[in-house]
Amino acid sequence: MSRDVEELMLLHKRVIENLEEFTMPAEKQIEKLKRFDVSDEVASDFSDIAL
Repeated sequence: MSRDVEELMLLHKRVIENLEEFTMPAEKQIEKLKRFDVSDEVASDFSDIAL
């Protein structure tokens, strides 16, 4: 039973994190993605959307 609760709590945390990422401004998403190898392409896409 406690394992089920832990899994639900983890799932809830992931959903909240995803919602926060999806709703953050494009500039903040671009800044966050600068660490990744594909960041230039993704940042370009977000930049196009932000315009």
